[in-house]
Amino acid sequence: MKILDEVLGTFLEILLSLMVVIVIVQVLARYVIEVSIPWTEEAARYMLASMTFIGGAVALKEGKHIVVDFLFQRLPTRSQRLLNLAFGVLIFVFLLMIGWGGLRLIESAWDVPTASMPWITMGQVYLVMPVGLFLMIWYTIGLFWANWKRRGKD
Repeated sequence: MKILDEVLGTFLEILLSLMVVIVIVQVLARYVIEVSIPWTEEAARYMLASMTFIGGAVALKEGKHIVVDFLFQRLPTRSQRLLNLAFGVLIFVFLLMIGWGGLRLIESAWDVPTASMPWITMGQVYLVMPVGLFLMIWYTIGLFWANWKRRGKD
């Protein structure tokens, strides 16, 4: 798990750095050289989407998603654990449903070229969705299992 976390962190760092460089190149080309490079905006958009799905998985694992837990924190520990288990099941089902839709989207768009990067198809761009969702499911199962093991300790 630690190796996966390090690989994902490095991947996100590289993707962010690459996206920043591409956007800077586009801005400089447009306003200094007065030439537009059409594929840079599209590539940056796809990188942002990739960072969203992979970063969402990392945030899920680390418990960094936005949460309103004012009432939750006031519940007894046993009730908190039961709610955590219930939320884990709901998140798992939701991710499976979104993943199924993502696979259907990939299938329907596999041969559709992107607007300004004909060497990449939209189906290939959409591959990040099931990868990110699989990682989220993996981490959800891990969190669910850790919570399940602690359920009777209080």
